Amino acid sequence: MEVFRVLAFGDSLTNGFHSDDKSYTPYAQTLEYLLNKDVHRCYTLTTIAKDGTEAAEMSTRLQNHLRDGTCFCVIVLDAVS
Repeated sequence: MEVFRVLAFGDSLTNGFHSDDKSYTPYAQTLEYLLNKDVHRCYTLTTIAKDGTEAAEMSTRLQNHLRDGTCFCVIVLDAVS
């Protein structure tokens, strides 16, 4: 069975930052769990996020991560202040 690799890429929102207790719970952990609840279990999610990243910097960083070709799908979240 083929594995579908997903990259969750972004800033503190992607990292799952909780301002109340200054901790992190990346949403990709829960998404991976939910996607793999069926018998196939063929999704792997990787989180690459940097707090405070702005869209212009994200574009450059994302291009660098995509050059290796190991990812099928990318989810980008960017908080707008």
